[in-house]
Amino acid sequence: MRMNFFRKVLFIFFLLSFCFFSCRKKKSEDGVINITFWHSSSDEAFEFVEKYVRRFNEENKGKIYVKAIFQGQYTDAGAILRTVLSSPSSSQIPDIMQIDATSKILYAQSKYAVDISSLSREYGISLKDDYFESALNNWLYDDVQIALPFATSSIILYYNKDLLKLSGFNRVPESLSDIVEIGQLFDRSNIDCAVYGSSVNTPLLSNYLSQLGSYLFDKENGTRGVAMHLDCIDNNALFEFLQTWKDLYKSGYLLNRDFRTDDFIKGRVALLTYSSSSLRKIERKVDGSFDVGVSHFLKINNSSSPLASPSGSALALFDKKDDKKLQAAFSFARFLTSSEIQSDFAIGTGYTPSNKMALQDEKYSQFIEDNPEFLQALKQNEESVSSRSVTVNNAADIYFAIIDETSKMLEKDLSAEECTDNLKRRLENILKR
Repeated sequence: MRMNFFRKVLFIFFLLSFCFFSCRKKKSEDGVINITFWHSSSDEAFEFVEKYVRRFNEENKGKIYVKAIFQGQYTDAGAILRTVLSSPSSSQIPDIMQIDATSKILYAQSKYAVDISSLSREYGISLKDDYFESALNNWLYDDVQIALPFATSSIILYYNKDLLKLSGFNRVPESLSDIVEIGQLFDRSNIDCAVYGSSVNTPLLSNYLSQLGSYLFDKENGTRGVAMHLDCIDNNALFEFLQTWKDLYKSGYLLNRDFRTDDFIKGRVALLTYSSSSLRKIERKVDGSFDVGVSHFLKINNSSSPLASPSGSALALFDKKDDKKLQAAFSFARFLTSSEIQSDFAIGTGYTPSNKMALQDEKYSQFIEDNPEFLQALKQNEESVSSRSVTVNNAADIYFAIIDETSKMLEKDLSAEECTDNLKRRLENILKR
């Protein structure tokens, strides 16, 4: 009796084991491909990204399932990525990740980086036919396309039309010299509002150097290899910019501080250089209390071009030696950068479409017709196609060193020549770490 009982138990155990392994085998052959997506989209962009993930999962039900994980700000996500990349296992590494410039080199130099151009050719896709050149170029590293542009933006000029008109300034601000003219008009009209303010940080300095025909660092700002030296010394571009900025500061109409969107919205500053991705938010919050003007990034002088390198984020894939997961991740990246999604995302957030066909989308065409200011960033990016954003290791140290040394020049009245020498020494020491 007891022997029969044990036989039954043993039979049930083997039956369950057979079912378990059979089902597991079936799932691995015919089941859903699960991919992990890390993103750093916040505020209204977060809602859009989550919406797109739900739609993709619904459209690919039974085939691909995307698990979206918000990893905080880009710097936080980059720190997490650095940690998981140091692990011998790839289990914690995402299949696809939204990255910005702070993680560009970290990703590109990892063993999991994917050459998007090569992958696209395998599927007969022409990236240059589908995406704007400026958006693509921002994600080149050492001549390799390392990511697909997703949330593309640029630094543009916002200005308070009402205040400028009240002061008697009746044209669009074009260059830094206009700041002095506007300031003098504000004084005469007793307008109690700051004209303009900004610290000198990496993107601002790089943009003005590009207007002077120079890069900040060698290797085209580090996009064609590891930058080791400043590229703006022998051509005198750094000195020219610093002298111009110091003269503007001494006029009293440039403040060495960073104004934010709330300062502009509340009428504390008349001119603001800020990301084009904030345009939608600014217009909503101003809500007609004054007329918001939008134009290109201020020129360093009247003869220069208003160049400013594209910015934003992109979608990087991770090759973990699983072709099905890589293919699924690429499919999701193409979905997020499709004309329909890019059009919807641009209308909802203020980012610039990276997909060329988004301009042909009926909803986006109508939106642009009603709101032509949203084309400013795209136009600027395409005119700045030769510009390159700074791509270096220790980016945060570089950023704060530039602010520190230029602040010393302004607040301690150092000469532009002294500041040039200090920046060269300090930045090149950081690059060599």
